[in-house]
Amino acid sequence: MSLTQVSTISESSTTVSREYQPLALTEKQKGLIEKTWKIVEEDIGMLKGGILLFMRIFELCPPALKLFKKFSDIPNEQLPENEDLQSHGLQVMETVALAVSSLNNTEELVVVLRELGGAHGSHNLQQAHFDLVGQSLLWTLEQGLGKEFTAEVKAAWIAMYGLVATEMKEGLQEYKEFSDSL
Repeated sequence: MSLTQVSTISESSTTVSREYQPLALTEKQKGLIEKTWKIVEEDIGMLKGGILLFMRIFELCPPALKLFKKFSDIPNEQLPENEDLQSHGLQVMETVALAVSSLNNTEELVVVLRELGGAHGSHNLQQAHFDLVGQSLLWTLEQGLGKEFTAEVKAAWIAMYGLVATEMKEGLQEYKEFSDSL
């Protein structure tokens, strides 16, 4: 799948970008997110979760691998053992953990996410990549939660990722506008 296809997917009514509109989370949704994240941390762990997430990204959009110079030339079957991929996957999972732990303090989280989105601007990331990460995160959660990944749990995670993706996209846009003005 190309980035153009990911962007096209993002436009349909059942897709990530529309599902990921920022929503206010209910207390029940916050509880579901915290409970299910704890299961994911305990059952598959942050390292394995990050590897699963990135392998799914590259499965859905093989050209995305070219964005990662440190491991873009490594054969797919060797990627899970690559320390750079493991490290980046762990960083992404730690960002998810930060978002989960900040469900009641989103103002502070917004600052971190915008900075992180801006930091990705120098790597040629497009806004559609955040939608791809969202799709892959949902898939990773489903793998880790099994039957616990109900429609209600999925809706809660979609709502939470709405904040994450929106703020990171905003940071990316701010970076691009600043870079273009130089």
